[in-house]
Order: sequence, then C-alpha cells, then structure tokens
Amino acid sequence: MKWQNFYDALEYYGKTNNILNKKDIYMLDLGGNLGVYPSYFGRLGYTVLSFEASPRNYYLLKKNYCQINRNTENIIIINRGVSNQEKICNYYTQITGLGNGMLKCDEKKEEFDNAGFHWKKTFEVPIVKLSDFIPYLSNKKIALIKLDIEGSEALVMQDAIEFLTKYHIPYIYSEFSKNMMIEHGSNPRKYIKLFIDNGYKVNYEGFFSHNFIHPRKVRDGNLYFTYYGN
Repeated sequence: MKWQNFYDALEYYGKTNNILNKKDIYMLDLGGNLGVYPSYFGRLGYTVLSFEASPRNYYLLKKNYCQINRNTENIIIINRGVSNQEKICNYYTQITGLGNGMLKCDEKKEEFDNAGFHWKKTFEVPIVKLSDFIPYLSNKKIALIKLDIEGSEALVMQDAIEFLTKYHIPYIYSEFSKNMMIEHGSNPRKYIKLFIDNGYKVNYEGFFSHNFIHPRKVRDGNLYFTYYGN
C-alpha cells in the first residue's frame, strides 16, 4: 500500500501541475536505509534527494541504485543524519534488524535496549539541518516528503517548518512513534498539531483517503498527511 500511495501521489502531482518531465518532480527521502525508495522512484524518472546517516547503509544504498539504474543523475544521496542542529551524534544499529538504525546525540552507552530491541553503537555521524537546504529546494517542485528517521521526525519539521508554512508540500509520509519522539525531546501531540495548524489532514490509509483521524486520537504507525489548505 505504501508504494502505491507514493506512486499515485507523484503521478497525480505531475498531472495536476502539468509537469511533463518527471525529473522536475522531487521527492525528499529522510531515512534512505538500503535505498529501495530512491532506486524505485529514481528508476521511474523522479528526482529523489535521500539522506542516510549510516555509512554502511549509504554504501549499500549507492551500490543498489547503481546496479538498478544506469542513469543516476536524478538520485542524490547525502550521507548525513538529519535533525534540528548541526553536530556529531552516535549511530546505533538494531542487532536483529538489517539496516535499522537510531541516532542518539546524548547517549554515551555502547549498547542499550529500546522498544523491545537491542541497539549497539556502530558509528559517529555528522548531522545536518533540512532547513539549510531550503535555498536549494525553494524553486524545486517538491511533491512528497518521506520521514522515517527513528524519532527525529518532529525535530526536523520544527526546524524546517517553512516547508509547511510557505511551500505547502502536498504529500508527507511519516513514521510515528510517541515513545521514540519523547526520547528525542519532542512532543508527539505538538508534532501532529504542527501539520493540522498548517492545513494538513492525516489518516492511516493513504494520501487520497478521507478517513481522517482526529489529532488527539493518532496512534503509533504510518501517517499520511495531505495538504488541503487553511
């Protein structure tokens, strides 16, 4: 369902905005992991700007899309984590989940347990702010933002709020875990309210579903935000 929702959103954006060249349509992928989304949508012709913190995932990501796509000009991969400030953070890998990782900027432990999984420190990684890329992206046609960064989603959007208040990105997908956001110093309820206050409606089923969720009833899971205007 997730793949189909992304595909439908990008196709609809192109048609409604009369964009003939898919390369002119941008998707921001925060949490590139092993590269399935950049590879798939890049192969379809869309431009994908993907951020991946893990050096290991970054290597595999580049290897994956190079094998699948001969022309990779429309796939831009940045080996950086994304949050609300520039600094160096520890990257922890989920022992039982290939490719799954978590940034912890204030954690000093080599290993710890969280959300039923065991995590081990594997790298130190540089963090960038998405807001720093606004000058480059301000004249781009951004159709979709994917947020899957293990609890840092609220920090990123609070810093890059201009994407909501000024550019009104039509489709935003977000992984949502209350506990993980709280661990990163964010308020999950305020995260949802940030979107609602700026003209978005949210549901679990997809960008074009009208089974909207009341902000106070949002639970953990995959959230689809669609911009309808204030």
